[in-house]
Amino acid sequence: MTLDTVNPTGSISIPTYSTTNADLTLSGADANTVTQMQFSNEAGAYSTLEAYATTKTWPLSTGDGLKSVNVKFVDGAGNISSIYTATTTVDSTAPTGTVEINGGASIASSTSVTLAISATDALSGVSQMQFSDDATNWSVAESYATTRAYTMPAGDGAKTVSVRFIDNAGNTSVASDDDITLDTAAPSIASFTTAAYATSTTVSLTMSASDAGTGIANILLSNDGVSYTSTTYATTKSWTVTE
Repeated sequence: MTLDTVNPTGSISIPTYSTTNADLTLSGADANTVTQMQFSNEAGAYSTLEAYATTKTWPLSTGDGLKSVNVKFVDGAGNISSIYTATTTVDSTAPTGTVEINGGASIASSTSVTLAISATDALSGVSQMQFSDDATNWSVAESYATTRAYTMPAGDGAKTVSVRFIDNAGNTSVASDDDITLDTAAPSIASFTTAAYATSTTVSLTMSASDAGTGIANILLSNDGVSYTSTTYATTKSWTVTE
Protein backbone atom coordinates (compact mmCIF):
# COMPACT_ATOMS: atom_id res chain seq x y z
CA MET A 1 0.00 0.00 0.00
CA THR A 2 1.20 3.51 -0.84
CA LEU A 3 0.44 6.23 1.70
CA ASP A 4 -0.53 9.52 0.01
CA THR A 5 -1.55 12.44 2.25
CA VAL A 6 -0.54 15.27 -0.11
CA ASN A 7 -3.20 17.14 -2.00
CA PRO A 8 -2.78 17.45 -5.78
CA THR A 9 -2.03 20.81 -7.38
CA GLY A 10 -3.15 22.21 -10.70
CA SER A 11 -4.14 25.12 -12.88
CA ILE A 12 -6.95 26.29 -15.14
CA SER A 13 -6.95 28.74 -18.04
CA ILE A 14 -9.73 30.15 -20.23
CA PRO A 15 -9.64 32.34 -23.36
CA THR A 16 -10.10 36.04 -22.59
CA TYR A 17 -13.50 36.05 -24.31
CA SER A 18 -16.16 33.36 -24.59
CA THR A 19 -19.75 32.95 -25.73
CA THR A 20 -22.10 30.67 -23.75
CA ASN A 21 -19.44 27.98 -23.16
CA ALA A 22 -15.81 28.20 -22.12
CA ASP A 23 -13.00 26.04 -23.50
CA LEU A 24 -10.97 25.17 -20.41
CA THR A 25 -7.33 24.11 -20.42
CA LEU A 26 -6.48 22.12 -17.29
CA SER A 27 -3.39 20.78 -15.60
CA GLY A 28 -3.33 18.59 -12.50
CA ALA A 29 -0.22 17.28 -10.74
CA ASP A 30 0.25 14.77 -7.94
CA ALA A 31 3.03 12.53 -6.63
CA ASN A 32 0.85 9.63 -7.73
CA THR A 33 -2.02 10.29 -10.19
CA VAL A 34 -4.75 12.90 -10.57
CA THR A 35 -7.88 10.91 -11.32
CA GLN A 36 -10.86 13.26 -11.07
CA MET A 37 -11.99 16.87 -11.21
CA GLN A 38 -15.10 18.96 -10.62
CA PHE A 39 -16.22 22.48 -11.53
CA SER A 40 -18.38 25.38 -10.45
CA ASN A 41 -19.35 28.81 -11.72
CA GLU A 42 -18.63 31.71 -9.35
CA ALA A 43 -19.78 30.63 -5.87
CA GLY A 44 -22.21 27.99 -7.14
CA ALA A 45 -22.39 24.30 -6.35
CA TYR A 46 -19.76 21.99 -7.76
CA SER A 47 -20.49 19.52 -10.53
CA THR A 48 -20.34 15.75 -10.07
CA LEU A 49 -16.81 14.35 -10.06
CA GLU A 50 -15.64 13.28 -13.49
CA ALA A 51 -12.51 11.69 -14.96
CA TYR A 52 -9.52 14.02 -15.13
CA ALA A 53 -8.75 15.51 -18.57
CA THR A 54 -6.60 18.38 -19.81
CA THR A 55 -9.45 20.05 -21.74
CA LYS A 56 -13.10 20.64 -20.99
CA THR A 57 -15.97 22.59 -22.56
CA TRP A 58 -17.90 24.11 -19.68
CA PRO A 59 -21.25 26.01 -19.71
CA LEU A 60 -20.90 29.44 -18.15
CA SER A 61 -23.50 31.25 -16.08
CA THR A 62 -26.05 33.19 -18.10
CA GLY A 63 -25.67 36.80 -19.17
CA ASP A 64 -22.87 38.81 -20.73
CA GLY A 65 -19.97 40.09 -18.64
CA LEU A 66 -17.12 38.81 -16.50
CA LYS A 67 -17.46 35.16 -15.41
CA SER A 68 -15.33 32.89 -13.24
CA VAL A 69 -14.89 29.11 -13.32
CA ASN A 70 -13.50 27.08 -10.40
CA VAL A 71 -11.93 23.63 -10.51
CA LYS A 72 -10.76 21.12 -7.90
CA PHE A 73 -8.61 18.07 -8.62
CA VAL A 74 -8.76 14.70 -6.81
CA ASP A 75 -5.99 12.11 -6.71
CA GLY A 76 -6.25 8.35 -6.50
CA ALA A 77 -6.11 8.43 -2.69
CA GLY A 78 -9.05 10.85 -2.52
CA ASN A 79 -7.02 13.95 -1.61
CA ILE A 80 -8.63 17.14 -2.91
CA SER A 81 -6.69 20.11 -4.22
CA SER A 82 -7.16 23.75 -3.45
CA ILE A 83 -9.64 25.66 -5.64
CA TYR A 84 -8.17 27.04 -8.87
CA THR A 85 -10.03 29.85 -10.64
CA ALA A 86 -9.91 31.52 -14.04
CA THR A 87 -12.03 34.30 -15.54
CA THR A 88 -13.44 35.09 -18.96
CA THR A 89 -15.72 37.76 -20.39
CA VAL A 90 -18.90 36.43 -21.97
CA ASP A 91 -19.93 38.21 -25.16
CA SER A 92 -22.98 36.69 -26.81
CA THR A 93 -23.83 39.71 -28.97
CA ALA A 94 -22.59 39.86 -32.56
CA PRO A 95 -20.85 42.98 -33.89
CA THR A 96 -22.50 45.40 -36.32
CA GLY A 97 -20.98 47.30 -39.24
CA THR A 98 -21.20 48.83 -42.70
CA VAL A 99 -19.32 48.81 -46.02
CA GLU A 100 -19.15 51.48 -48.73
CA ILE A 101 -17.72 51.05 -52.25
CA ASN A 102 -15.58 53.86 -53.69
CA GLY A 103 -16.85 56.43 -51.23
CA GLY A 104 -20.51 55.75 -52.04
CA ALA A 105 -20.17 56.15 -55.83
CA SER A 106 -22.95 54.68 -57.96
CA ILE A 107 -20.73 53.72 -60.91
CA ALA A 108 -17.30 52.08 -61.14
CA SER A 109 -15.20 51.93 -64.31
CA SER A 110 -12.97 49.13 -63.02
CA THR A 111 -13.39 45.91 -61.08
CA SER A 112 -10.73 47.23 -58.66
CA VAL A 113 -12.45 49.28 -55.96
CA THR A 114 -11.75 50.56 -52.46
CA LEU A 115 -14.00 49.58 -49.58
CA ALA A 116 -14.59 51.85 -46.57
CA ILE A 117 -15.44 49.62 -43.60
CA SER A 118 -16.77 50.40 -40.14
CA ALA A 119 -17.73 47.96 -37.37
CA THR A 120 -18.28 48.05 -33.62
CA ASP A 121 -18.67 45.51 -30.82
CA ALA A 122 -19.51 46.56 -27.28
CA LEU A 123 -17.72 43.88 -25.27
CA SER A 124 -14.94 41.93 -26.94
CA GLY A 125 -14.20 44.13 -29.95
CA VAL A 126 -14.14 43.37 -33.67
CA SER A 127 -11.31 41.07 -34.71
CA GLN A 128 -11.99 39.76 -38.22
CA MET A 129 -14.03 40.26 -41.39
CA GLN A 130 -15.10 38.25 -44.44
CA PHE A 131 -16.23 39.25 -47.92
CA SER A 132 -18.62 37.86 -50.51
CA ASP A 133 -19.95 38.70 -53.97
CA ASP A 134 -23.14 36.68 -53.48
CA ALA A 135 -23.69 36.72 -49.67
CA THR A 136 -23.35 32.93 -49.74
CA ASN A 137 -19.73 32.07 -50.45
CA TRP A 138 -17.41 33.90 -48.04
CA SER A 139 -13.70 34.60 -48.14
CA VAL A 140 -11.31 33.32 -45.49
CA ALA A 141 -11.56 35.45 -42.34
CA GLU A 142 -8.91 38.19 -42.15
CA SER A 143 -7.94 40.87 -39.66
CA TYR A 144 -10.42 43.72 -39.36
CA ALA A 145 -9.41 46.98 -41.06
CA THR A 146 -11.28 50.16 -41.95
CA THR A 147 -10.19 50.16 -45.62
CA ARG A 148 -9.50 47.39 -48.10
CA ALA A 149 -8.69 47.12 -51.80
CA TYR A 150 -11.17 44.75 -53.40
CA THR A 151 -11.64 43.16 -56.83
CA MET A 152 -15.22 42.62 -57.97
CA PRO A 153 -16.15 39.89 -60.48
CA ALA A 154 -15.72 40.77 -64.16
CA GLY A 155 -18.73 41.60 -66.29
CA ASP A 156 -20.51 44.95 -66.54
CA GLY A 157 -23.72 45.48 -64.61
CA ALA A 158 -24.97 45.67 -61.04
CA LYS A 159 -22.50 44.46 -58.39
CA THR A 160 -22.94 43.85 -54.67
CA VAL A 161 -20.13 43.54 -52.15
CA SER A 162 -21.07 42.02 -48.79
CA VAL A 163 -19.07 41.96 -45.55
CA ARG A 164 -19.61 40.33 -42.19
CA PHE A 165 -17.68 40.82 -38.98
CA ILE A 166 -16.41 38.49 -36.25
CA ASP A 167 -15.70 39.62 -32.69
CA ASN A 168 -13.06 38.29 -30.31
CA ALA A 169 -15.58 35.94 -28.72
CA GLY A 170 -16.35 34.33 -32.08
CA ASN A 171 -19.76 35.90 -32.76
CA THR A 172 -20.44 36.59 -36.45
CA SER A 173 -22.54 39.56 -37.59
CA VAL A 174 -25.29 39.57 -40.18
CA ALA A 175 -24.08 40.63 -43.63
CA SER A 176 -23.85 44.28 -44.60
CA ASP A 177 -23.59 45.23 -48.25
CA ASP A 178 -23.26 48.03 -50.79
CA ASP A 179 -24.20 48.15 -54.47
CA ILE A 180 -22.49 49.72 -57.46
CA THR A 181 -22.83 49.51 -61.25
CA LEU A 182 -19.75 48.32 -63.13
CA ASP A 183 -19.29 49.92 -66.56
CA THR A 184 -15.95 49.17 -68.24
CA ALA A 185 -17.08 49.68 -71.89
CA ALA A 186 -16.43 53.07 -73.49
CA PRO A 187 -19.30 54.82 -75.29
CA SER A 188 -19.41 54.84 -79.10
CA ILE A 189 -19.76 57.88 -81.35
CA ALA A 190 -22.37 57.47 -84.08
CA SER A 191 -21.83 60.87 -85.70
CA PHE A 192 -20.00 64.17 -85.18
CA THR A 193 -20.46 66.99 -87.70
CA THR A 194 -20.38 70.73 -88.22
CA ALA A 195 -20.86 73.01 -91.21
CA ALA A 196 -18.22 72.87 -93.95
CA TYR A 197 -17.83 76.65 -93.83
CA ALA A 198 -18.33 79.25 -91.10
CA THR A 199 -18.28 83.04 -90.98
CA SER A 200 -17.37 83.08 -87.28
CA THR A 201 -15.10 81.16 -84.92
CA THR A 202 -18.24 80.12 -83.06
CA VAL A 203 -19.68 77.05 -84.71
CA SER A 204 -22.49 74.62 -84.03
CA LEU A 205 -21.59 70.97 -83.48
CA THR A 206 -24.03 68.12 -84.05
CA MET A 207 -23.27 64.76 -82.51
CA SER A 208 -24.74 61.42 -81.56
CA ALA A 209 -23.31 58.84 -79.17
CA SER A 210 -24.52 55.84 -77.22
CA ASP A 211 -23.47 53.77 -74.22
CA ALA A 212 -25.02 50.43 -73.32
CA GLY A 213 -23.99 50.59 -69.64
CA THR A 214 -24.56 53.84 -67.80
CA GLY A 215 -25.31 56.30 -70.61
CA ILE A 216 -23.43 59.36 -71.83
CA ALA A 217 -22.59 61.96 -69.17
CA ASN A 218 -20.00 64.27 -70.70
CA ILE A 219 -18.13 65.00 -73.90
CA LEU A 220 -14.53 66.10 -74.34
CA LEU A 221 -13.87 68.69 -77.06
CA SER A 222 -10.54 69.88 -78.42
CA ASN A 223 -9.20 72.11 -81.19
CA ASP A 224 -5.78 70.46 -81.29
CA GLY A 225 -6.35 66.87 -80.17
CA VAL A 226 -4.14 67.48 -77.14
CA SER A 227 -5.93 69.80 -74.73
CA TYR A 228 -9.56 68.82 -74.09
CA THR A 229 -12.46 70.60 -72.40
CA SER A 230 -15.16 68.59 -70.63
CA THR A 231 -18.78 69.63 -70.98
CA THR A 232 -22.19 68.05 -70.46
CA TYR A 233 -23.30 65.84 -73.34
CA ALA A 234 -25.95 67.13 -75.72
CA THR A 235 -26.70 66.38 -79.37
CA THR A 236 -25.89 69.99 -80.33
CA LYS A 237 -23.17 72.22 -78.92
CA SER A 238 -21.85 75.70 -79.57
CA TRP A 239 -18.06 75.68 -79.81
CA THR A 240 -15.33 78.24 -80.45
CA VAL A 241 -12.66 77.09 -82.90
CA THR A 242 -9.20 78.56 -83.08
CA GLU A 243 -8.30 80.72 -86.06
